[in-house]
Amino acid sequence: MLAATEAITIEPRFARECDVNFSKTFDLPDGPIIESARPSVTIKSDADEETPERVTKFAEEHCPAMYSLTNRITVETELSVE
Repeated sequence: MLAATEAITIEPRFARECDVNFSKTFDLPDGPIIESARPSVTIKSDADEETPERVTKFAEEHCPAMYSLTNRITVETELSVE
């Protein structure tokens, strides 16, 4: 939403890279499953250089996925068997 108000077009091309540790999947010693993530977004903008950087920072701070990757969250699984 902020990008639209700043006249920034986000292209539908996202390059995502991350380092995944499958140890926990195979019941080996614990470690973070995702060790690092490197999202990359391509934008088009006629705005000054500072505006896309500000919009990117805003997105990083308000994106639910980024928050979940960088902060401990509580997961409460509900199981229903029918």
